[in-house]
Amino acid sequence: ITGNSINISKSDSVLRINQLKIKPTNVPNNNFRLNIDIPNILLTQIVPAQFLDSGHLDIGRIMMLNPVVDVTISQASDSIKKSSKNRFSAGNFSAKKISIINGDLHLEYQTDITHKLDASSFDFDINRMEIDTFTTFDASLSFFENLVVKAKAINYSGPGGLDSAYAGNLDIDSDYHLIASDLVIKGRNSKTNYNAVVEKFGMYGANWLSNLIKSDYVTDSMIITAPEISITQTDSALIASGEDNKRTELKDLSEKTEDFFSQLIQHKYVFDSVKGGVIYPSQPATENDTLFSLKSYLPDFDDTVTISRVEMVRGALRIEQNGKKFEIPEFGIYLDSLNYMTDNINFLHTADIIIEASNLKDILRNEYNDLSVNRIRLSTKEQLVVLEGIRLEPAISKLEYGWEIGYQTDWTRLHVNSIAFKGLDFNTMADQGRLNISEIFIDSLNVNLFRDKHVPFPADQVRYMPQKMIAELGIPVYVEGVILNQANILYEELDSEAVVPGFIEIKNLTAGIHNITNDSARLAEDHIMQVAASGDLMGTGNIHVDFEFDLTDPDYKHSYSGVLSKMDLAALNKILEPNIRIHIKSGQVSKMNFNVEGDEYYTTGIMEMMYRDLHVNLIGKKKGTTSAMGPALGSFFANTFIVNRHNPHFLFVRDGDIYSERDTTKSFFNYLAKTMLSGVVTSIGAKNNKKEIRQANKEAREKKEIEKKEKKKKKKKKSNPNVSTIRDDP
Repeated sequence: ITGNSINISKSDSVLRINQLKIKPTNVPNNNFRLNIDIPNILLTQIVPAQFLDSGHLDIGRIMMLNPVVDVTISQASDSIKKSSKNRFSAGNFSAKKISIINGDLHLEYQTDITHKLDASSFDFDINRMEIDTFTTFDASLSFFENLVVKAKAINYSGPGGLDSAYAGNLDIDSDYHLIASDLVIKGRNSKTNYNAVVEKFGMYGANWLSNLIKSDYVTDSMIITAPEISITQTDSALIASGEDNKRTELKDLSEKTEDFFSQLIQHKYVFDSVKGGVIYPSQPATENDTLFSLKSYLPDFDDTVTISRVEMVRGALRIEQNGKKFEIPEFGIYLDSLNYMTDNINFLHTADIIIEASNLKDILRNEYNDLSVNRIRLSTKEQLVVLEGIRLEPAISKLEYGWEIGYQTDWTRLHVNSIAFKGLDFNTMADQGRLNISEIFIDSLNVNLFRDKHVPFPADQVRYMPQKMIAELGIPVYVEGVILNQANILYEELDSEAVVPGFIEIKNLTAGIHNITNDSARLAEDHIMQVAASGDLMGTGNIHVDFEFDLTDPDYKHSYSGVLSKMDLAALNKILEPNIRIHIKSGQVSKMNFNVEGDEYYTTGIMEMMYRDLHVNLIGKKKGTTSAMGPALGSFFANTFIVNRHNPHFLFVRDGDIYSERDTTKSFFNYLAKTMLSGVVTSIGAKNNKKEIRQANKEAREKKEIEKKEKKKKKKKKSNPNVSTIRDDP
């Protein structure tokens, strides 16, 4: 310890020290090296006699001007031992105020890895500080109030996960508020770079001295304002390359896709169902993977952190993965009662997590469609997820869409006012990997679908029945109910021999679905999924249908029944004229009832259609490709086109036979349409024509039953490969 001069003024009890320097001695294995350079120190209201007499040093004010402090701590990480008591000889000490003006701090902490902290131009004030001990310094016996710190240009640098951090300004005020502004944080692991720019970071109500004494860090609130977070992933293996991915990307939006976000966090975790929180690994997954674990930075950190409220407001997130970008321009996060406990493990718990995000765009990240969501809100305590303003907009015109993709598919425009997932059990999902939802409420759905049949149809396409789609969701799922409120669906189809598309429309559609599940425990209790739907067909006739789907039957059995109220049949010309070359000149349905049973092979049923004044004409000589509609329509259009104009006729009501075979390359809705059309055809057909239709249906049904039996035999043989079909096989 050296100094240029020491001046003591007895008259005003002032001690002045100029050019004080403290330097380390050259002691081998010295784990603590301290360099201090203070040009000016001023101590006022000193009573030297009191100190010499009683060992008590009472100072009015200590002021240090332009100090430069350089500290290096070097120890192996496994040898660090925490102690609240740092032994050095000291008497009782008190000061009314301690001030550091325009100081520079350089701190280096060396264990197995090195951390560096630099702060320039910092000011430091403590009012009323007391230390009451003679032999050792014990933090529990010390006291101070009104700690105020101001610093500029604070730099931190470290290895691995957190490379560097910078704060333009740091303020700690007398109310235990810590506020840092203009932060820049950079981090990385083996595959990902992280960057964050934060306007303001605040910790409020944190009693720093009490926290250090108790090793229990308690803070009222933490607020992070306007963080802009960028994540860039560079592992090219995570995204398939090549030009042949168009069909894979758009084959079906419901198919499983690689979880993009799961690539960003490499840590595994375990959910503790008793405590209701997440346990992070005490050690990083890889050598460089240290961003999310406090243990990787502080192996000796065995304390508890409690923050009553954590908020992140006006945040922005940008993710880039091999050139593909995803952005959340505005989001917020709220955590209620955050607890971080490290008794041998890293345990993270919070009473509620609220996440809000706005203006999400380009979610699908492809050149064909743009999926956007205006607002998302999630609350774990409320068990609620709400999506508002959902829009799926094609980036290509209707006529270009199929040709651009390379195969026949639906151009889709979808607008939804909101979707609410209620009773979403986050604990069960995290602990058991099961998705349980009480209700999904879909409000104001508007869908426009268009298909161009000039485009080649994909020969290898397979569409599943609803039961199979649910069974193959990948995780156990139970949704007690789905409510669809006020939907409008418009389906347009351009036939391969047409120049104008036909369309069918359902307005004011409401629907309810009960018991969507593939969970074996739930299926043991109830294996029937029920669907009820009502809407206005072509804006003129109200139709109501009730479905039942057997979720455990291997042939995917299902049944449905319904009723269509009064309707002007001429409204169906919008779909019949361009696609089937039929024109309904006139006709009124007073009522139509139908009952259908079916499986994945075919459907059968009865339709009772009561109508009057039906006049139907063919358009031109070509009747279209009716073979695709099944044997009933093929027989109907084969030679004659005769319809009964009234039903009932002379008080006798004719029933229509329903029969339709499923085309596995097409959707379940195509299956429904063919089934209903087969019933309409037999209902309006003349007597001699109806006999031919019934005979054709019977022959087709018998043939389908034989095919079904053969298919089951093949499945059984495949499931028992060791059973020989040759009798004399040894």
